[in-house]
Amino acid sequence: MSWKEEAKQDFEEIIDYPETRLLSVGAQYWRTLLENHPIIDVTDYDFFTKHGIVTDNYQVNMETTLYIHHIRDKRDELRSIIFDKHKGILLCKYTTTNFVNRLINEKILTYVAMRAIGSLVNKKQALPYSCGLYQLFPDCGPSKRDASWTAGHHLANISDVKTGTDLFFNNGLRIRIQSSYSQFLKQLNLAHLFTDIQVSLAGKVAAEMGYENPIPLFRYHDAILSLVQNRREIYVDKIDFIKEVKHLLAAYTLKGYADESSDDSLIRQTCSWTHMNRGILRY
Repeated sequence: MSWKEEAKQDFEEIIDYPETRLLSVGAQYWRTLLENHPIIDVTDYDFFTKHGIVTDNYQVNMETTLYIHHIRDKRDELRSIIFDKHKGILLCKYTTTNFVNRLINEKILTYVAMRAIGSLVNKKQALPYSCGLYQLFPDCGPSKRDASWTAGHHLANISDVKTGTDLFFNNGLRIRIQSSYSQFLKQLNLAHLFTDIQVSLAGKVAAEMGYENPIPLFRYHDAILSLVQNRREIYVDKIDFIKEVKHLLAAYTLKGYADESSDDSLIRQTCSWTHMNRGILRY
């Protein structure tokens, strides 16, 4: 049995295995692959057809999805390359937009919150999917074409190179993408800004309600949806939460979040969040 056949068999077997099995197989897979390929260029299509596993059974998992690459090579029907911490490198005929839309449809309340924050900072398209400390953001700004998506919470470092940008992930994976360093950094900082606003919102709500620890915002997304749909059967504490959100968003607007959109201003605005990320991001 060839290495590729063994990897495919592992992938099929671990679907229903316990988390410990997934971690073990995933770590072994990447260790073996990265020993021979320390840097993986996402434009090397032949590499992926040799080492990747074709599947139509994949769903974005914020715990394990590292990077989703849009294939612009039209030589066959494959459209996405997925780097997964547990399942390795996967190839799929679905576009990256299909994967992200599926994630949004399953967590529509989170997306509603993202759009609200985007309006605050004058960003209405190509929004990052930031929920708590999870970040999934596109490699480019507003565009009609499909984008590649990076899970920022799995990033260990980024580096500027002549042919693009190197991304270092916390499982040892290093990939080279075509996006320029400045372009990628802008999208990364925008995702950080969204996270910064959410962390501040959660902290303020917790303080106002007398809780010792910040409240995860996703627990209150149903209240946001109820407000949008003009429903009235929501709890009093959720109504208070919505009021506090409005007050804090107004405060952010006064501080200039909605008026500044340059790269430098985004970097300055996100400095308050980067030190909270356990020293993972170094740029």
